[in-house]
Amino acid sequence: MLVKPTEDDFMVAKKWQTYAEKIYPYIKFDLEKQANAARLLRKKLNLTPANLLELLEFVSGDDFWMDKACSLISLNKISNNGLPKIQNVLNSMHQRFNKFKKMVIAAKQIDKQGSGDQFPW
Repeated sequence: MLVKPTEDDFMVAKKWQTYAEKIYPYIKFDLEKQANAARLLRKKLNLTPANLLELLEFVSGDDFWMDKACSLISLNKISNNGLPKIQNVLNSMHQRFNKFKKMVIAAKQIDKQGSGDQFPW
């Protein structure tokens, strides 16, 4: 039985396609193939449509990934290190989040110590 992409998959695919066409305006992306890639990623990794949109937000704002991971289809491909590209992107997201989290914790510690600088948190 052939499983078709959902409306959410098409919505996610359209947003990724819009981004990809800004990066590579000379390439035509097939919306149905992108939607199917979204469905496969969600199924394989137990992701939600919101997770795929968060991934797009990260990719589009990351200097390294912005032109290397702009297609849902490309995220399913194996990278040179042997991992699926999506795993490498998720690892980068995790590292950035942890770095930010450590900075917030450090800033709170400085604020508690009364350095004279006040932070909004």
